[in-house]
This record gives sequence, structure tokens and C-alpha cells, in this order.
Amino acid sequence: MKKFFYLLAILFATNFAFAQNNYAHQNGGSDFQPVRGVQVNVSTDSVQYWIGTGANQIVTAIFYCNNENPVGIVYGYRWDGTKTIKDMFDEIAAEDSAHFHVSYNSTNTLFDLITYQNTDLGLNLSFPSGYCMYTMDGNYSSGVTDPLVNNGYFEVQEWSLDCDDYDDATLYYLAAPAAPYVPVLVPANINYWIGSGSQETYVTFAWCQNDVPVGIAYGYRWDGNQDIQTMLNNIDAADSRLTITYNDWGVNNYTFVDNEHNYTLANEGWLSYTIDGEWCMGLTDPIVDRSYFDMTEYASCTFTDFNILYVSTPVGIANHSMDASLKAYPNPTTGNVRVTSDNNIQQVEVYDLFGKLLQKVDGNDSHEVNVSLDGLVNGQYILKANNQTLKVVKQD
Repeated sequence: MKKFFYLLAILFATNFAFAQNNYAHQNGGSDFQPVRGVQVNVSTDSVQYWIGTGANQIVTAIFYCNNENPVGIVYGYRWDGTKTIKDMFDEIAAEDSAHFHVSYNSTNTLFDLITYQNTDLGLNLSFPSGYCMYTMDGNYSSGVTDPLVNNGYFEVQEWSLDCDDYDDATLYYLAAPAAPYVPVLVPANINYWIGSGSQETYVTFAWCQNDVPVGIAYGYRWDGNQDIQTMLNNIDAADSRLTITYNDWGVNNYTFVDNEHNYTLANEGWLSYTIDGEWCMGLTDPIVDRSYFDMTEYASCTFTDFNILYVSTPVGIANHSMDASLKAYPNPTTGNVRVTSDNNIQQVEVYDLFGKLLQKVDGNDSHEVNVSLDGLVNGQYILKANNQTLKVVKQD
């Protein structure tokens, strides 16, 4: 019996030691108790890039092994109320979206991948998926949903056997991107207003046209709550000269083409947009009454002196009161188009891209009208009904 208990004690001790080593391996420590983080001497006074506003603040350092040459990327973050680690990283990623990206596990409770790319600094930094640990003031955080601590120091590092000593890491105290330039726009000069309602905003699309910045100015009116993408879609639908396309995360390119102008940003994706000079977080942000929305091509010219074009309403197409229910399909079409609306349709007019009226089709106050584009060459056409316009493409 004594031998049995003796063997049982040895087996328990062996399993406990294995569990210790396994825990240490997963957490990057050499002992059972986890290490207290990198704790590199990051100076709050040296932080240049502060994201967010509020009475609370925390310094955040992100350490990458970088082929055994440790690099630390340093941000500052400010907030009011209660914010979590994930809140902070999401806002950093949104603010510095050109360089910083973060993803989480399937339950949004742990970091999965944190990358930083900056060609100007020659940096292309990335964690292997899931290989990171993080502390706040030297104590391990249990997950990205933990609350932030005012005047704390948050630190996340790539766990690597190649470089477990980050004391001599090269620290990058990043500078915030240059503040967006707000062109001098004169709202009184806007003569093309799209939509109707008691609220209004002023909109420019700007291009770096052969190093000479050019901005196309619109006015936009609405009632209730609308987001940026709804506004852009309505402007795009109203003006056949303007075309906007999207990628997975925002606007991909936009063009303005007529018989006098040809401003194109095709398949570049180098865009930024602001409301009253403040960066927008995404196309789902609300537009603001009496505000100024600017979408600018990020390119070599500095946009310090816009050539503002106060464009006129296309010939034959009046300012638009939106009928959101108006639709046309199929689109593209080989000839016949069915125009539908929740409202009665009195007439459908067909225009070319230069505003020339090509035909009229009586709607007879119905909710569905068939329009034939047979006899017209392949290309884009504008259908107008109920003070709304729709772009239709005819192709074989």
C-alpha cells in the first residue's frame, strides 16, 4: 500500500510539472509564473500620435520580433467613460488604417493577428497568427474585453523563441497623419442640389489632376438620418457624369467625365474622406446637417489650393427629389428595361450621357413601365422618372 501511494505521488508531481511547462510555453515564460511583460521604458512625453479624446489616457506599445531585431510601435489613446482593450485597438486601426490592422479569434475575445506596414519607414511587421501576449502595467490581461486603466501602459508582444528580450527594441514614436486640408468652398456658389429636405451638406470630390487639385462641388439635401454611403449612392444616381465604385471596406474609385472634363481615379483605392476636416470612420457614419464632406484622392499633390468647379445640373435633368423605390432591371440589359416604383409613374424619359432627350414613354400612372432601348448603340443611358434618375447600361 505504501508503494502505491508513493507511485501515485510521483505521477502527480510529474503531471503537475508538465502542466507548468505547458502553461509557460503558451505564455512565453521560462517559469511557471508568467513574466511581467516587456516593460520597455516607453516615455509618455515622447508619444506623438494620440488617438481619441477624453480625460483618460493610456500608452500602447506593440512589439514585433522582426527577424530578431525587435521593433516597438507606440500609440497614445484617450477616452471618456469605460473602454475595453478591443475598443482601443479598433479605434487605432480605424484612425491609422493605412498602416495598422488587427483581427481577433472567432469569438472576438483574443488577438489573432496584428500587422503594421509603413513603406516610408521600411517596416512590414506581422505576428504569426495567435502568437502574442499582452499586459497592462505589467499584469497579464485575460482578454481583449478587459477594461482599460487610466494612465496605464498597455503592451502586446510577439512571442518568439528567437527574441525573448525586447529591452533594446527600436521604438517608433509615430507621428499622426497630416491634418486633412479643407478646401475653401462657397456654399452660395453651389448650383447643383440633389435631393430634398430640411437638412443639407456640401460635397466635393477631389482629384490630383496632373498635380493640379480639382474639386467637383455638389449640394445635397435630406430629411431624417442618412449615412455617407446613402448620400454617395444618391449623388451617383442623380448625375450621370459621376461614377462611384466600392471595394470591401470603402470607396474604391470615382470619376467625373463629360464633354469638357475627364477626372478619373481608376482602380487605385487611394482615397480619404472627411466631414468638416475630421476623418470619417467608414461609409456607415452619419452625415451631418450644414457640414462639409470632402472625398480626396491621396496622391503626390498636396491639395493646398483647390480649383473648385461648381458644376451645373446636366442638360435636361432637373434637380432631384429622391424616389428611393424607383428601380430598373435587368441592368445591364440587351434592350428592354422594366422600370418600377412604389409611386405612380407618369412618364419615363431616356437621355444620353450628354443630357440629350432620346425618347419618352408614357407611364399611365402605373407602378411598372416597360422601356425599349432597341435601336440605341451599346453604352450608358439615363432613365428619368418621378424626379429621379437611374443609370442603365445597354450591352449585347
